[in-house]
Amino acid sequence: MTNYKVPGVYVEEMKSVSLSVTSGETAIPVFAAKSEDFKYFKKDADGGDSYFEVESWLAVVHRANTLADGAFPTAMTGSAAARTVFASLLYRSLQAYFANGGGRAYVCEASKLEAVVPCLPDVTLLVQSGVGDELKGGQLTSVLKESVGLFVILDAGNGAIDMAPITREKINSELTMLGLTPVKNESAAFYYPWFKYGPDSSALVPPSAVMAGIYAKVDGERGVWKAPANIAVEGLSLARDVSDLDQAQLNTHTTPVNVIRRFGNGAPTVWGARVADSTSELKYVPVRRLFNALQRDIKRAMKLAVFEPNTSATWEKVRSSIDNYLHEIWRQGGLMGVKPEDAYRISIGRGITMSDDDIKQGKMIAEVAVAPARPAEFIILRFSEKLQKS
Repeated sequence: MTNYKVPGVYVEEMKSVSLSVTSGETAIPVFAAKSEDFKYFKKDADGGDSYFEVESWLAVVHRANTLADGAFPTAMTGSAAARTVFASLLYRSLQAYFANGGGRAYVCEASKLEAVVPCLPDVTLLVQSGVGDELKGGQLTSVLKESVGLFVILDAGNGAIDMAPITREKINSELTMLGLTPVKNESAAFYYPWFKYGPDSSALVPPSAVMAGIYAKVDGERGVWKAPANIAVEGLSLARDVSDLDQAQLNTHTTPVNVIRRFGNGAPTVWGARVADSTSELKYVPVRRLFNALQRDIKRAMKLAVFEPNTSATWEKVRSSIDNYLHEIWRQGGLMGVKPEDAYRISIGRGITMSDDDIKQGKMIAEVAVAPARPAEFIILRFSEKLQKS
């Protein structure tokens, strides 16, 4: 203890780390882009990067109006080049995204997703945005394995922009092509049908781009635990109307497809929120994405304790910080239960989550049980961090 020799006010700096779990961004998408589209928007300032970031629709328009040198054949200049950019699938996708509530986003060349996405820690959504063949070969599965808490928004029908009804065979074919069978289907959701700009328009827009904007809008206004459903789509018409029979066939399957429907003369409305694996206990989009957010936020906070001793004092700091974080989510309605103990539980300690051997090796293990759908019906998340050895 410090020996104070004279009266006065003394300030001492505490040497212990302060732990706090904070809610991070939940709807930062990366759009997959065809190579031919990507080069139209790439600027010289991007250097050799296979991705770029856009903050707003104005930033997209600015890129479209300041075309990169060498992006077009010599014969294609002026208005011809501009028409090519404005007609591109990427341009239409980003326009629909921002029109429906989207914010900051990344665009990545589809063939480079596997290398780029794990290096963008703030990305939480991967948007197919109509890209098909360039995502072959299990690239999405690899990205999901390397990125914590990533969710994929897919276009049902493998980007087949025809007017024919979608079939179960087409869905199964797309899953196989994307390498999502049987791994990680619960981290993805299909949407159908495609959109267009008006009854007579031939310019089609992939549903995944629209849904990315709606995800961002719902997250910002209501929370990641709210379903991105029963939401009207802005500025677009359906390329094909979906009937009750269509919806029944697409929804009652182990790989559900979320449909967007138009009722009467109303705007197209999102009419489903299921992940692409109905057998998962996390079979609803908001439940899966809430778990993704919990994983990211808690894991990020636990890393702050990496240089702390693996003792009961550190465990209590971790438990308390997680409790404060989950209590706030429960208070906002993200977890179910009249009382906090019905909504979540946190376990950490010797003989509870860690053996003596775990502690000696520096392993700090916490278990978090949360009830996202019904009170006291818990789903468990397990977190492990390597600390100083005892």
